[in-house]
Amino acid sequence: GGNDSADILQALGIGIHGSKTIDNDLGNNGLVHHTPGFGSAALFNAIALKHVAIDIGSYRVRGRNKKGEECWLVAPVTIYQAMGRDTGWLALATGLARVDRYGKVDPTKAPDIIWPREVPFDKERYLNALSDILQKQGRAVVVIGEELVNTDGIPLADVYGNDDRDDHGHAQHGRADLFNYANHLAEIAKTGLKIDGVAKVKETPLAPQHIQRCYVKSPIDSDEAFDVGRETVRAILDGNGQVSVVLQKVQGSTFYHIKTTRVPL
Repeated sequence: GGNDSADILQALGIGIHGSKTIDNDLGNNGLVHHTPGFGSAALFNAIALKHVAIDIGSYRVRGRNKKGEECWLVAPVTIYQAMGRDTGWLALATGLARVDRYGKVDPTKAPDIIWPREVPFDKERYLNALSDILQKQGRAVVVIGEELVNTDGIPLADVYGNDDRDDHGHAQHGRADLFNYANHLAEIAKTGLKIDGVAKVKETPLAPQHIQRCYVKSPIDSDEAFDVGRETVRAILDGNGQVSVVLQKVQGSTFYHIKTTRVPL
């Protein structure tokens, strides 16, 4: 499991913890390099963003408005909500979508804006950035984390909408009857943007949720997940208690060299 599972085992005072996909903020003490499966989740989002940009870009319409002025008659804006309540690992990883087939980074490619939780959300800054992007290219792809906070550190859901908490105190984002950050930012884009050169904003919020972490692309991820599971069973057989099985980078290794190890829970 992730952080919650570790907390429960810690409270019980017994148990072996094996790290899992997505919880890449596990062990902020430097003992954990990454969790198994993170690479595939990051790759899924990067590939999705490449395709999303092509899709929404096809909705751009250039022409003349009623005054006869040349402008974007339709300018699409897509808000893509990546998983990650507390940290922006997956949101930031979507920047890999800017890498072309030759391995070079093209800053003109989507996503145009990446807004992780670590950066306080400012509505005016958001609208100004969107305005500049839409005027230039007539479409914008925005990636956000699963939760955003305002400049006072308060989650937007607590300010603008309703939210529910699970047994661990986490907000239940993505539920049908609760606040949705992608919807909120899409609505801001639709109602708040008044741009010279843009007649209409066409908004699309996307919140893929669990599909991000069930995509197995990398054999490295599969091997690492298997290794963590095997070492977890070994820890049980050895009679260990209060340990977590994690992935660490081998000290001094120049290239990608990861090992499974047991650390204090």
